[in-house]
This record gives sequence, C-alpha cells and structure tokens, in this order.
Amino acid sequence: MKAHGDLRDTFFQECEDLLEGMAEGLRQMEADFEAGLKDAELVNAVFRAVHSIKGGAGAFALDALVQFAHRFETVLDALRSGSLIPDKSALQILLRAGDHLTDLTLAARTGSSLASGHNQAIIDGLDSLTQPATLAEDTGSLFGFKPMALDFELDLGSGPILGYEIGFRPSRRL
Repeated sequence: MKAHGDLRDTFFQECEDLLEGMAEGLRQMEADFEAGLKDAELVNAVFRAVHSIKGGAGAFALDALVQFAHRFETVLDALRSGSLIPDKSALQILLRAGDHLTDLTLAARTGSSLASGHNQAIIDGLDSLTQPATLAEDTGSLFGFKPMALDFELDLGSGPILGYEIGFRPSRRL
C-alpha cells in the first residue's frame, strides 16, 4: 500500500498530463475559435481534465486548488451546455484560467502560495462569464427552436384504441 506522500506524488504526476491535455485543448479552441468552441469532444476533454484535477485535489484537501477548479469547471460546463456563448474575450479568460490552474497546481505541489490579488482577478473573470447577462437567456434561440402547435387528424376507425406511441429524437445539429 502506498503512503500518503507517494499517492500525492502520483496525483501531481497525473496532473501534469491533465494540465498538458487541458492546455492543448484550450490552444486548439484559440487556433480555430469558431470550430473549436463548437467541438463538443474538445470542450468535454478540457472539462474532464479540470474536473479530474479538482477531484484529486479534494482528496488531499488542497482547498485553493479545488475552489478555483470548481469555478473554472462551472464556466466550462456552461460552455458545454450551450448556455455560454463565448466571444474572443471569454476565450482569453479561459486561457488565463488554464494558466492559473497550472500555477495553482505547482504551488500546491511545492507548498508555495500565489498572490491573492491575481487569483481574485481571474476568479472575477470566470464569474463574469456565468452572469445572467453573459449566458444565453433563451437557449431555444441557440437552436432556432420555435414552439408550434400540432394538429393531429387521426382516423381512429371503429376498433378499440389500445394506445399511441409518439417518438421524439432531438438533434444538436446547428
């Protein structure tokens, strides 16, 4: 059985891979702004990396890392769900958040600390992306959805009606 220190070392080694994957995903989003932010798998990969770091950090009571990763994860989740329609300034906030998560992870690993003012500025940036003015208020407009009434004229015939089955399969095609 590994000692606590060995498990912690393993966590930080795994963080290196997760942070590298997150950074690569964010770079891809930046390189192809329009397509990158609509690439569900790319956004999911960045989200999973941040989520995994948050979970591992929680196991070692690395509260600053957990709290920041949670805020970052919340923004990424809004992006995944389509409730956040990002512009280029939002992408810059995500890139800065990725760099900051890397810095926080290194600080947790070495036992050092970061300037709290810098941390708060990035948190404020992330929080600004999840404010109601930034989020899509009517997600129906994202997909061109307009409610409409349907008039079913059914020929029920003369036999007994055992039931109807109505199917609906949503599509995320934009």
